[in-house]
Amino acid sequence: MNSNDNNDDTTKASFHRIDSIHPSDFYAGTETTGERLLLLITKERVGNTQQFRVLSVQSRQREDGRWALLFKLLDARFDKLFDILSGDLVESSRSITDTRSAGSFIWKRFSNWRKLLEKGDTDILDPSALRGLVGELLVLSECMAKGYSAEESITAWVGPAGADQDFRFPTQYLEVKTVQPGADRVSISSAEQLDTLDNLPIFLVIVILDSGIPGSIDGVFTPLDLVDEISKKISHSALMADLFELKLAEVGFVPLDEYRQMGFLLRKMRFYAVDGNFPGIRRSLLPQGIGNVRWELLLNAISSFEVMSITAKGN
Repeated sequence: MNSNDNNDDTTKASFHRIDSIHPSDFYAGTETTGERLLLLITKERVGNTQQFRVLSVQSRQREDGRWALLFKLLDARFDKLFDILSGDLVESSRSITDTRSAGSFIWKRFSNWRKLLEKGDTDILDPSALRGLVGELLVLSECMAKGYSAEESITAWVGPAGADQDFRFPTQYLEVKTVQPGADRVSISSAEQLDTLDNLPIFLVIVILDSGIPGSIDGVFTPLDLVDEISKKISHSALMADLFELKLAEVGFVPLDEYRQMGFLLRKMRFYAVDGNFPGIRRSLLPQGIGNVRWELLLNAISSFEVMSITAKGN
């Protein structure tokens, strides 16, 4: 497809089909003014026209009667994010051969990206969110070091999706709390966070994370260092690499250069087994009619529950 046969999908853009064997008609393109494009052509209407700070979406009927869903990148600083989004829409729909189902699936898949796109910030994460993310990434790396495969670890990391626990393995759950050195308590955001209806073991992981100047002393790392380190560990799997990038995007992390100026130093990682005697508020023990609960856990009250570490598959 080129600018002469695009049925007016854009004015003067040029396109090429992304994959000749993909069951859906995806095309990558570029405007004459340089904006990157992703085009999906379907027999029936898919989605609707929307505008975000990062990109625009146009849904319109072509001259040949088919429908075009066009994604246009508006901010070149989000070029990498557009790569991830495009790859996710294309690869996640590869196994869907029914074109009507594929169109609906692709639009629903795109809807999962709206939170990040509506935010549309070119700013870094706020300090609290960044520290929380770094803590989860350190635990992700620890899981791989303790015997979980890259696939198991990345798949189990469900914190970005808003799950009650940050990691959900088939045999155990992990909830991560990142604190400054000297902290004496952590905030628990719900009655479900240290509770499970599946009767699976839960471990509370306390990540004691200090700040540091990049390059000043051994052990200081930046968020981009940590992301790069994990990316190398999963580079053998394109699927897991894409999933990792998608989860980073879900929490609003875009690899900006500003992150290279932010240093962190891991002081210690502590693990606590959350059993029936562990102090806490649990949904399963609350009377009916109690809604959202937020509470604080004093760390000096759980020292007797500390264990050496987590092990793969709960063994």
